[in-house]
Amino acid sequence: DGDINSYLKSLNDDESYESQNADLFRPNRKVFLDGVLQSTSFGDEAYHEALVHPAMFAHANPKRVAIIGGGEGATLREVLRHKSLEHVKMIEIDDVMVAVSDQNLPQWNDCSDIIGSTRSCFEDLRADVRLEDALEFFLDNFYNEGDEEDSEDEDEDEIDPFDVIIMDALDPQDNIPFADALYNNIKFLTSLYNGLEEDGILVLQLGDSPYYVDPSDEDTNHKNRALITQAIDKVGFNSIHLYEESHCGFGDPW
Repeated sequence: DGDINSYLKSLNDDESYESQNADLFRPNRKVFLDGVLQSTSFGDEAYHEALVHPAMFAHANPKRVAIIGGGEGATLREVLRHKSLEHVKMIEIDDVMVAVSDQNLPQWNDCSDIIGSTRSCFEDLRADVRLEDALEFFLDNFYNEGDEEDSEDEDEDEIDPFDVIIMDALDPQDNIPFADALYNNIKFLTSLYNGLEEDGILVLQLGDSPYYVDPSDEDTNHKNRALITQAIDKVGFNSIHLYEESHCGFGDPW
């Protein structure tokens, strides 16, 4: 977002202010999917730290974590910073996003500063990166239509529940069918609830924060946020806490 001349000066090996403080003049890289801004290099830490750490610190001893989405690897990076962590499943349907991020966006998925980790967060031994549909994964493993008929046929590869589930998927305001499948789906939300330990925590990013003059979410393109907030209470979560972060580079607090 700075001017090009200052950036070019920062690349020189000389005594100029720009060269001596190159990080101040690096360009802001931005990631788009289908024309929708997903992440920025200037807002990377602010967004992903705010998404991950409140939930991780709120839990007494988070050992098992699931990430829904998070293709850049930055959510995974922040989860791997926690010493208590033993296993994290990152479930991302977009294999191209993961491959492109690993190759071209190393800043987002660099775990070289974490003791005992690897350069690429995707290769950390605690991480199980699954390139599959998270909706299907949770429904298959944690949603029971009825226990009576299929209880004898339990999967030998049964997945243990998680301490924390982090939903870093597309925005609920996105006008595509998959947004409704994620945010207006009581079966999916029930499977998330079932996929948590008794003291488990679910954290979701739910788009730009409303202004005090805005109408209620039900009457705007935030209707999916209203629906999932109501559903969270319905499936049995003990409490709901809202917070926002305003340094992520999306133009509005998130």
